[in-house]
Amino acid sequence: MTPEEIQRTKELFAEAIDLPPEAAQALVERAGREEPESVTSRLREMLNDFWAAEEAGFLQSPAVPPNAFQDTVAEAQRSPHETVDFVTGDSYTPRQAGEQRPGLLADDYEILEELGKGGMGTVYRAHQHSLNRDVAIKIIPKQFIHSPQDAARFYLEAEAAAKLDHPGIVAVQDVGERSGVYYYTMPLITGGGLDRFVDQAERLTRQRSAELIEAVARAVQYAHDRAVIHRDIKPANILLDEVGHPRLTDFGLAKMTNAAEQLTMTGQVMGTPSYMAPEQAEGDTAAISTHTDIYSLGATLYALLAGKPPFAGNTLFQTLEQVRRLPPATLPDSVPIDLRTICQKCLEKDPRDRYASADDLADDLRRYLDGFPIAARPTSRLRQATAWARRNPMEAVLWSTVAALLVAATVVSTLLYLRAEHHLDLAEAEADKLEAAIDDTLVLASEELLVDAPGMDATRRTLLQNAQQYFEGQLADGRLAPAKVAGIAARLGKTQVALGELDEAELSFQRAIKLYEQQLKTAPPDDRWRLTAELAQVHREYAELGQTRMTIAREFQELDEQQLAHGLTTFAQQTERCYQLRKEVADAKPDDVEAQRLLANAEMNLATAHSAQYSQNSNSELLDAATTLLDSAEERRLAMEDSHPEPAKVKLDLALGHEARAQLLLQQAQEKSEAEADPLNKQALRERLAAVSILGALPAASLNRQAVHLAATALQNCGESYHEIGRDQDAIECFRRMEAYRKQLLASNPGVTDYRLGLARAHYDLHDLLRASDNHFAAQAEFLQCAQVLAEGMIPRPDDAQPLALLQEFTDHSARQLVQVGLIEQAFDQINVANDALHELPPSRRELPSVQQAIERLKDLSNELAQQLEANEA
Repeated sequence: MTPEEIQRTKELFAEAIDLPPEAAQALVERAGREEPESVTSRLREMLNDFWAAEEAGFLQSPAVPPNAFQDTVAEAQRSPHETVDFVTGDSYTPRQAGEQRPGLLADDYEILEELGKGGMGTVYRAHQHSLNRDVAIKIIPKQFIHSPQDAARFYLEAEAAAKLDHPGIVAVQDVGERSGVYYYTMPLITGGGLDRFVDQAERLTRQRSAELIEAVARAVQYAHDRAVIHRDIKPANILLDEVGHPRLTDFGLAKMTNAAEQLTMTGQVMGTPSYMAPEQAEGDTAAISTHTDIYSLGATLYALLAGKPPFAGNTLFQTLEQVRRLPPATLPDSVPIDLRTICQKCLEKDPRDRYASADDLADDLRRYLDGFPIAARPTSRLRQATAWARRNPMEAVLWSTVAALLVAATVVSTLLYLRAEHHLDLAEAEADKLEAAIDDTLVLASEELLVDAPGMDATRRTLLQNAQQYFEGQLADGRLAPAKVAGIAARLGKTQVALGELDEAELSFQRAIKLYEQQLKTAPPDDRWRLTAELAQVHREYAELGQTRMTIAREFQELDEQQLAHGLTTFAQQTERCYQLRKEVADAKPDDVEAQRLLANAEMNLATAHSAQYSQNSNSELLDAATTLLDSAEERRLAMEDSHPEPAKVKLDLALGHEARAQLLLQQAQEKSEAEADPLNKQALRERLAAVSILGALPAASLNRQAVHLAATALQNCGESYHEIGRDQDAIECFRRMEAYRKQLLASNPGVTDYRLGLARAHYDLHDLLRASDNHFAAQAEFLQCAQVLAEGMIPRPDDAQPLALLQEFTDHSARQLVQVGLIEQAFDQINVANDALHELPPSRRELPSVQQAIERLKDLSNELAQQLEANEA
């Protein structure tokens, strides 16, 4: 069918399902006269499925009478002389004892009762005589099989389920076909499904609901790890065994993620609508992934908590539209915010915004159950707008700016009225809204939405400029209280740093500091320590501006030493001031573990600042002071490791402390003799291994990008250190683990060039190490991955020249080295690998002038080496 025919079929279907059956049939007949045969044929199929679903379940094939099977068996039991085949309906006279009857499952299974209907058939309780046990049999009567595709889908279902051997999954025991009727058997789970706790008086506790979905999520992860997606997770498909453990059943809609064939036709909606993900509701089979199951897990948890599914229209079509278009209703306030947040994250419309894996969902539920903070965060209205803006970035420029500033303008008018009427409490609340409106625009410019999006710098700067102008205008008119101005000024400075406007950021930080200091002079005792902590954070962000200046000064040679000195001075002074303020707060609040944690971080940052100063003036007292500060920070962190409400934060801080100490030790080793430096270098290696050990033991969801980058860097440094002392196998292991972290960073945002180049360098460095160890096959595999990572950089960022330049550099360097050591064939293999990676790009990228030029340069390199070899032979 053409896209136009598919769209026309959908329009007619939407019209028909709202009509009485007679009118709908008339519409189909009219369509038969006016529309192509493909449209009317598909329309009839869809309506037949819909009407069957209305009677017996969602999207089943043409229904049989609800009790037909039981009636047939009952009739057979009543008639001693004439028996009815329980599937085919054919009658026959029983043979003598020992003769095989012609039924579907011969003499081995005795059907006892219907247990329920699934996506493609009905499940019965049966007794298996050969093993003297009760089992569950899922049967698809032959009138349900319309085509070889239907039969193939049944075998695909059974094959997928048979592979799964997990205590949380109902296993397949036997599978077969007899006289065109298909079946498989499973263990009989007697505890019933979780659907009995939805829309019923009997309800589960929130604790029990979370425990059950955590267990099911672990089972789903097991299936995902074996390339099986369930695609129909719902309460009815989660059974409780005799001890109350949940067991996931009915892989009737399983999709093999690596199967060569996809038997489901494009546009066919499969699943249970109230629990299906938006991509399923769209009928987009290509978009179905492991994230689809995560959505359904969240929908099931929602139903257990709310007593109803997140979406339930009056008709199937209405439900599908709700799933596609609307947010779920908010869970009751009686449901803890953490559980509401977990559901919300699972039910995100965009699969990228859901949990990355079923294990991540299970981990968050475990944190909730154990009383620890969860990793997910509530989706603000700003983030909801951000999700739309990701898909429509240019429209977002105008809309987000106008929306935020219209909100602010409305708030301003309300604020002036309230002040005039002397409603000061309400006026303060409106001032909070005004601050939030401006702050939202700054967040939009600097964080989630457009950071790292290709070509979006102008968009981000427009947002920043509009927010800044509005902020200045409201400040000049006296519409913002001083208490609000300081916080907005600090946010403005942080946003300006993110956009590289360092001079403007410096002015914003200075203004924020001045305003906070003015407030502290008159602040009541209850507010003093809160304001002091906020001021310390502004100094910390100001210090980071100094570090940014230092980084720029080192990376770009055209900037003179004055820029480096300016950055170092800012970094040192602001870090010192942050330390002083945090010490005041910690000394005043010795039992506040978060205040103690922040002081430990300030000590570590000040040690880093002393180390940076030492590199400029070689004052040994700075290194001694840095060592003392790191000792104090570590002691403080270890003391709160078990008492802090967020222990993962403390462990991350400990890892950062180990890395800071390693850098200090290496700095000290640089000025020592080889004999004196050796123990320092080894101690630095131990510090980095300790950091890696801490980070490796943390749940993946606890690792932010800074932590992942730290782990990758520490492993790279460890690998290099091992290589230097001749422990190449340890070095290779470190590099492989480092690769995994680099891949995680790139997967989090494929548009960030630094992440892509970091992963490519990781592959290339490991390639070098393996080549030096004479493991040429593994080395070639690493080079292949390196080339692919760099070539694929043209997909999200076609204008970025860095990946192609690095690919050319690596290929040139590697090929020439191989020629020098006589590995001629491998040298040309390297060139071919790079060339293939570029040719495998989509046509829209492969035909770019930059890519074509890179291909030509590789051809030139090949010709040059060939000519060089000919000259040598001559």
